[in-house]
Amino acid sequence: MPDTFSGLLQSTVTCLRCGNVTTTCDPMLDISLGLRAEKRKKLATQPTKSGGKGEDKQNELVSPIGRRLKQGNTLTDCLDRYTCPEKLGPNDYSCSKCGNTFQEATKQLSVKRLPPVLSFQLKRFEHGGSASKIESKIKFPVDLDMTPYTTKGRTSKRTEENLYTLFAVINHQGRMDTGHYTMFAKHRGEWFKFDDHSVTMAYQKDVLDSKANPIAFLQRCQQTYGDIFTFYMLGKRVTACLGPDGNQFVFNAKQNIASAAAAYNHMTKPVFGDDVVFDCPHSVFMEQKRFIKAGLNIENFRRQVPLIVEETEAYFSKLPSSGTIDYHTMGQVIIYTASRTLLGKEIRDALDDGVARLYYDLDLGFSPINFMFPNLPLPVNRRRDAARQKIFEVYSSIIQRRRRDNDYENHDLLQALMDASYKDGSPVPDHHIAGILTAALFGGQHTSATTITWTLLELAAQPDVVQALRQEQIDVLGSLKAPLTYDNLEKLVFLEDVVRETLRVHPPIFQMMRKVVSPTVFAKTGHEIPVGDYLAAVPGVTQCDPAYFNEPTTWNPRRWSIKTDPVHQLEVGEDAKMDYGFGAVGISSRSPFLPFGAGRHRCIGEKFGYLQLKTVVATILRQIDLQPRSVPEPDFTSMVVVPKHSEIKYTKRH
Repeated sequence: MPDTFSGLLQSTVTCLRCGNVTTTCDPMLDISLGLRAEKRKKLATQPTKSGGKGEDKQNELVSPIGRRLKQGNTLTDCLDRYTCPEKLGPNDYSCSKCGNTFQEATKQLSVKRLPPVLSFQLKRFEHGGSASKIESKIKFPVDLDMTPYTTKGRTSKRTEENLYTLFAVINHQGRMDTGHYTMFAKHRGEWFKFDDHSVTMAYQKDVLDSKANPIAFLQRCQQTYGDIFTFYMLGKRVTACLGPDGNQFVFNAKQNIASAAAAYNHMTKPVFGDDVVFDCPHSVFMEQKRFIKAGLNIENFRRQVPLIVEETEAYFSKLPSSGTIDYHTMGQVIIYTASRTLLGKEIRDALDDGVARLYYDLDLGFSPINFMFPNLPLPVNRRRDAARQKIFEVYSSIIQRRRRDNDYENHDLLQALMDASYKDGSPVPDHHIAGILTAALFGGQHTSATTITWTLLELAAQPDVVQALRQEQIDVLGSLKAPLTYDNLEKLVFLEDVVRETLRVHPPIFQMMRKVVSPTVFAKTGHEIPVGDYLAAVPGVTQCDPAYFNEPTTWNPRRWSIKTDPVHQLEVGEDAKMDYGFGAVGISSRSPFLPFGAGRHRCIGEKFGYLQLKTVVATILRQIDLQPRSVPEPDFTSMVVVPKHSEIKYTKRH
């Protein structure tokens, strides 16, 4: 092993006063390379045992290496930074030739002897005031010439001994505390992916993309295998069912064949509690959805719009005249507006008294790791359980206070649930109310925060659309100061198209799962699907399919009014009229556009979601101007697809 990976690293220090040169050589087993996050990091100083440089001290680069060397994130950029001379201050170097006095000097690292197998370690994890992970994407070649980074340097001729060919890559996916390692390795000219006990063939393109895009992966598989195929994810078999036929097959599957509860309950139960959502008989869950839908009516919507405007205006009034907003900003706006309108004024007031922190702890337990590996004894899961208990106590105290004071004249979901009863005549227990309300909040919290963030990012990239949205308010409402009401918002058609297009291009949840509990067959192809497979409907693939949308990856909200895309020529399926116990679902599972799902588990909060999104966006555009910026790449490592870098600079409007 040492002979295979062992090389020699040379450090050359040159005194800037007398020109004295000293060299030291240390063995290395790998080369540890620093990365650049979007914000500039400190430059490196001291070599580590593995051949890396520390990053705890700011030093000045000697060469005018330019922006690429400072911020580039290709493998060669990292190597250029690693071997670039750096200036040491007078307190960092003592020159023996100058009489052991402290002098300024330069230091440069180079590879004295290359190993037979060269290993690079990318320093993605930072441990400063708090631990964090650098998510920057790294590009690396298949063939690498190490000659420029050897001690002989760029003056040397290219030799076979200095040429390396990529044969293995180890990736870390997910967050720092709950991540997962996978590996690609090449054998006899073919690439293979190793994921726990699963070994599957891979494409070289997958290997070179250090932050794989699951939608792109599914699209490539669709081109190769068709609309239905099976792959392994964290050791579990997932059968993807794509296209309108795939959507219909998954979303309309009967519960005794493909179960959403079997797929998700082990992840949702620790957050929502016992006896609600997927932790109860399906018929009871449908009743619980009916309770929620009863509270999401037009009469309540008319009451809620002014409250959403008030909360949004109040939030932005506290911001400085200029600054930065991001995904976390939108998350706060959404939780304030949702709690005020859906959960009740008491919950909204409690957010300022520590309940917001409880929701945060509860949210951290709602992570992808718990989908595949439930009930791990992680600190984040222990905080989740404690937070759920305390939140339930808050709900219980509010319920008891309302009953004690005969306070029943409230227009929120809490009151709707207090007034509801199951079909057998039994009232809804308090712990059911708490769990259903928690599910209602989390069902829209991340998706709405993500959608608003993506909307603002797209608007920042297209100022003409911002102008068009403001002009629509002026043309329809009379001015940008006219009250925003439910009926006024219904008239802002282009605003709704903007939100709809964001949901198409940036679906916060791009796939939905069901677990097969009885053998089934995909009738279109005769594909047999065994018990234990996870079925995946992936509207995120269909929504960017050129068969249904022209220039599908382009964010163009005007497509919904001009109606030239093929999707507008499709017939609506009869299953749009299906009623599973909470009213007609309203959309066919064969539709290529399903941001809120379809079938028996279609999101019942769609109308409120659109209303909240439109109200917040319309209000924000009255409050601030957005500084133009590009649209970032999506981050697929969390439960919802958030932007990697969501910061938007703003200035307040006068």
